[in-house]
Amino acid sequence: MIVFGFWAYPQLPDKVPSHWNILGQVDGWSSRPFAVFFFMVLIFGIYLLLLFLPYLDPKKENYAKFEKAYRNIRFLIVGFMILIHFVTLLIGLGYQLDMVRIMQVFMGLLFVLLGNFLKGVKQNWFVGIRLPWTLENEGNWNKTHEIGSKGFILAGLATMLGFFLPTAWGFILMLISIAAVML
Repeated sequence: MIVFGFWAYPQLPDKVPSHWNILGQVDGWSSRPFAVFFFMVLIFGIYLLLLFLPYLDPKKENYAKFEKAYRNIRFLIVGFMILIHFVTLLIGLGYQLDMVRIMQVFMGLLFVLLGNFLKGVKQNWFVGIRLPWTLENEGNWNKTHEIGSKGFILAGLATMLGFFLPTAWGFILMLISIAAVML
């Protein structure tokens, strides 16, 4: 990310696309330094936060029970953000890429993989489906994550199916899928 950002920086225009509407049209811009360097710092900050979050958790001893799942979730989230940053800079460089369709695939894949890892997450205060009844009862936590895992996978698959629909409909399907699994 750093190498690509420094390589792309001098080639980027002063204004870089940073937000797209439901039709895939650019409706938000950021400055070249913001587009390159802010997101590098933000992604690195999120990585550090995810790295040290277990030390702040009152249930920190449980992280040893799902160390592999947490590591995968951490890298998945950071990797997803790096991919979005990479695609944003490519669009800023003039490559004709459809950000909405790319997001449908990336978000769908993110949800499928998160769903796969979610079932292995043990009780904690920062990762997973954290509700009063899941935090108070390990049985509720396990059952909620078993069902939630399937929901995330289904939402991810539905989101990826949106790739084959007209842009606006695919975007709406993505939002509905994500909202459904959150509910």
